[in-house]
Amino acid sequence: MDEISNGLFGVRFGSADFCIRRHASYSSSFLSHLKYVFTMKKMLSPPAKARPLLLLLMAAWLFACEKDNPDCPPDLPCATQSGENTFGCYINGKPWVADIAPYILDPTLHKIEAEYDENGNGSAYGNFLFLKGRRTNDTTSGFMYINLRPVLGLGKISHVGAITFDIGAYIVRTDNGQPIGTLSFELDTFFSYNIEITRLDTSKKIVAGRFAFTGTSLTDTVIVTDGRFDVRYDPY
Repeated sequence: MDEISNGLFGVRFGSADFCIRRHASYSSSFLSHLKYVFTMKKMLSPPAKARPLLLLLMAAWLFACEKDNPDCPPDLPCATQSGENTFGCYINGKPWVADIAPYILDPTLHKIEAEYDENGNGSAYGNFLFLKGRRTNDTTSGFMYINLRPVLGLGKISHVGAITFDIGAYIVRTDNGQPIGTLSFELDTFFSYNIEITRLDTSKKIVAGRFAFTGTSLTDTVIVTDGRFDVRYDPY
């Protein structure tokens, strides 16, 4: 399988030629697997009648592997660790991703704010991590935040022994700019949760992590799953 032009691959199977265009969701590993399939086809040379079925089964297996990739679930940013400026999760099974619609020209709105006290400057702020992701468009306005102290390195973070352990969201659903519903919640430590720092690079100013928890308020109970962030922070 050879790349004919940017993102377009040519494949010869038997006497027929096929073109496969790279989709945005196809990873490089997927294309490597696909090359492997056609290489194996040349080596094994199954009977002509069996070739279409064999190819179909292999393709189905490859697409299933791609679909089930937990690092890139549908409608969420991939769980990267390279400072891609992403922040997202599922809230009650629905995707929520930090984003400011391009037609919103308010310069005070930022998709993601990130700050980390990497030097432990003073007992009042020692090694705090603050993240705030904002989503604003025609149908929603609001933010999700993570405020932890201290954050000293990689691994899971617990509320036990933490000075600050505050995670939650305030989200307003809108219609033509008018609010029609509000969802507000904070992490409830009565339920199980997972807050994990997967990269903390003070030289490149990158922090990445994952989160999942149950959030509650006086009126709401919310399940947050598959949370991930990958940001470049401002040092405090």
